[in-house]
Amino acid sequence: MEQKSNTQKPSSLEELTKPYQRLKYACNCSMCQGKEVDGQTQTSYANEELRWSSNKERKNQLARIEARKYDRKGKKLTDYTC
Repeated sequence: MEQKSNTQKPSSLEELTKPYQRLKYACNCSMCQGKEVDGQTQTSYANEELRWSSNKERKNQLARIEARKYDRKGKKLTDYTC
């Protein structure tokens, strides 16, 4: 009997045990004042109207979050997590 060769690269133990690291983004709400926070935190803060001194700043933050979902050519990224 012939065995099929495994085409996948075997993962090293280091790759398997390495913790997942999330990207940090600047949050410009009145509480954070530019601190870097997790993307999910930034999104939830942008949706809370009481955290913002003006509606214009809040909309700018939401626009930055939405822009992260697209590449430079305007194509939507499929592996976007946040």
